[in-house]
Amino acid sequence: MRILIFISIILITNICNAKDLKKDIALYESEASMCEENYKKNARAAQTTAEMIESSYKAVDCYTDLINKIIDKQYSQNAPEHKEALNNYIEASFALNALIYQTPDKCFPRCGSMYNVISKSKVAYSMRELVKEYLKAIPEY
Repeated sequence: MRILIFISIILITNICNAKDLKKDIALYESEASMCEENYKKNARAAQTTAEMIESSYKAVDCYTDLINKIIDKQYSQNAPEHKEALNNYIEASFALNALIYQTPDKCFPRCGSMYNVISKSKVAYSMRELVKEYLKAIPEY
């Protein structure tokens, strides 16, 4: 009898945890959509190269804050490692995209500000995809 009660408690706990997880994931997805909507709105409103670049930085910050929330709640046991890796990923992504878009032989060293804007926007898009990857990796049992 005790074993049945114990198993029932475990099953009920797992069901409650699964419901909480679904709520959390729905919230994360909603926040990711808000990051994307704000990014599009800011990018469309931008009138200068600096404003276009700033819209990408704001989007990266928005996605980074969201990923840090996900890490704190869903990856708490390894949060410091995740956050360090995330920061390294962001720095490397900015550096690599700058190299890709600002240094092709055909235009270097005068590739122009358009390529600077593109390199920053690519980082914002990669952060959006990273949010999706974090959410896909969370088991729902």
